[in-house]
Amino acid sequence: MTGFDNKRAIGDKFEKEVLIKLGNNFSKTAGSGSVFKDGDLCHHSLVVECKVKNSTFSFSMTKTEMAHLLKQANLQGKDWLFIEKNGRDQTLVLTELDTLIELVEGTIKL
Repeated sequence: MTGFDNKRAIGDKFEKEVLIKLGNNFSKTAGSGSVFKDGDLCHHSLVVECKVKNSTFSFSMTKTEMAHLLKQANLQGKDWLFIEKNGRDQTLVLTELDTLIELVEGTIKL
């Protein structure tokens, strides 16, 4: 198994873990990275990107990752979540404050 294949397998496993925790209203994006529906997980209101970054012990989202996720969310007319597992085995989430409020208040149904 090449380094790329191993990273992909780790990413796929993490996406499955997140999918189970988020529930039935989410699904895996077929061929994520494709031009039509980007984002690792599908939801009627959210574009969800999942990353594993074992080399960092904090949270990091690159400018490129942010630009790509915002572009996809805007193209699909959805809000977004960036979910990252770091080197401390913590799973952290980044989103806009308004999106968090909608999630907490139940305006966005999970």
